Amino acid sequence: MTKKNDELVVIYDKIRLQESTLAKGHVEYRKRLNELRLLKLKLNDLKREHTLLTGSCKNMAILKREVHNLSRELIQERTKVNVLAAT
Repeated sequence: MTKKNDELVVIYDKIRLQESTLAKGHVEYRKRLNELRLLKLKLNDLKREHTLLTGSCKNMAILKREVHNLSRELIQERTKVNVLAAT
């Protein structure tokens, strides 16, 4: 009978150890799920920011072209003013 009790104590100790390990694993799993959720949110924010910046870059090219054209027009107008002022 004592041998059976000793075996039961060992088995119950193993069960408690496995339950403890399982509980710790569950906590770590929940942490990883939360980290994953946060990383997905950050990824979506970065994708949105990338889209906005890509659009801004396209606008920059248009604006640079417009500045160049306006600068050329300004030079032409200044030349006309200088010609008119000289006469």
